[in-house]
Amino acid sequence: MVEDKDNFAKFLGFKVLELGQGFAKVLGHSSETSLNGAGVVHGGYIYTLADYAFALITNTDEHIALSSNATINYMEAVKPNTVLLATAKLSHEKLKTSICDIVITDETSKTTYAIFQARAIYKPRV
Repeated sequence: MVEDKDNFAKFLGFKVLELGQGFAKVLGHSSETSLNGAGVVHGGYIYTLADYAFALITNTDEHIALSSNATINYMEAVKPNTVLLATAKLSHEKLKTSICDIVITDETSKTTYAIFQARAIYKPRV
């Protein structure tokens, strides 16, 4: 399971709140170490939170999913010490591919900070 094997997500302290068929919620606590030179949360931290939620819902017992494309739109700057919530949903799934939409919000104010969309290519488990 991706959740158990993703050392980078563990290092960043990401917590899986919900995980189901085609749906996931992941929590990230930004800290001083996740800030960029402008004093706001680094875009790479936000991207990684979204990408982890994407990995959780596309990798299953039946297949391994590899990202073939991903885009992110940053809507608002994230202030230090913000609790971020990545909500991921499969919006399209076929035999060999899927599209996922992930929205990054603030856990308390529900401000949308980023919108991430990614495409997965499925590989059979061997």
